[in-house]
Amino acid sequence: MYNIPTTAPVTQPENQQVIAPVKVKGKPGPKPGSKQKVKGKDSNESATKPANQPTTKPVTDKIGRGVVLIALGSAEYGKMAANAAASIRFSDKKVPIHLVHSGNSLSHLTDAHRRLFTSIAECPAEYHTTNGKPDYIKAKTHIYDLSPYYETLLLDVDLLWFGTKNMSDFITMLAGTDFAMQSRGVHNYATGKTDGKYTHWVDVKQAQQAYGLTGNFYQLSSEVMWFRKPKEVKAFFTKAKQIYSKPKVATTVGFGTGLPDEFAFNIAANLCGLAPRKAHDVFIYWQYLDKTPGPWNEIIARYHGYSMGGNNIPTAVRQRYEQMARHQAQALRLPYYFKVYPKKQWDNTRRVL
Repeated sequence: MYNIPTTAPVTQPENQQVIAPVKVKGKPGPKPGSKQKVKGKDSNESATKPANQPTTKPVTDKIGRGVVLIALGSAEYGKMAANAAASIRFSDKKVPIHLVHSGNSLSHLTDAHRRLFTSIAECPAEYHTTNGKPDYIKAKTHIYDLSPYYETLLLDVDLLWFGTKNMSDFITMLAGTDFAMQSRGVHNYATGKTDGKYTHWVDVKQAQQAYGLTGNFYQLSSEVMWFRKPKEVKAFFTKAKQIYSKPKVATTVGFGTGLPDEFAFNIAANLCGLAPRKAHDVFIYWQYLDKTPGPWNEIIARYHGYSMGGNNIPTAVRQRYEQMARHQAQALRLPYYFKVYPKKQWDNTRRVL
């Protein structure tokens, strides 16, 4: 568990952007570091704690629904997780948000930023290491085990949710299915045709021969993943973990310190008979693939969020991201938002994508 200090020192990270005081309509929220009385069963427990302080106790009841964010290793991922959580809180103050972390990823977050999360838990080392070495992407294949919820929406931390889109409404839209993942295309083994501009991370014929794939082989994007916890979904994640740990075919592109998680998810979905809602089901705008479909208001109308993912960030994308992050942080009266930089500048494992 991560021990959250009662009063965390407010440091001055190099890439934070201090926000000048602004007038915001409505009832003001609790001031950073403010305290309120709480009732505790343990007599040794402190009588006060910061308002809305997230719990670090493991949630074991596996009920309810909520959002999960993962920030492992670098503090830069913790900063992006704070920005992402603020973007969700901008339009939805009640939806639960669970943060999974490791290492010093939360070292730059103040109490105000940590209170954006409903709960915070440390990721078990075996979920993000392989043979004693960092393998952070691997943690996504363990999201079934990491999530405290029965119904989970996993989001990448390098995105911002649009303020006009309520997160609870989006979850309700997905709640009618046991599994949904963003999908950017499909290869059909019967016709031999591929419809999509993303990647399968493997040669489709080699994957078919190695795993006996048939039917549709989707180009899944784990940037957005929704799942419930019936036995069929558990079997899917079990299979994905097996594929990731002992791949039968080489991937076409290296990724970070390990394998692409989507490589394992693509194959596991085919083998387990799970499919996205449709072959092209994209929720988050990513300029690298989606380009510019029209004016900015059309992007907001068509998508639910904005990604600046990848190892490089075009200047225009970074400026747009930081403009949104600043506005959302101001509205929430956070002390500052975090600026972002291309991953290849601070993550030496990200040199390809």
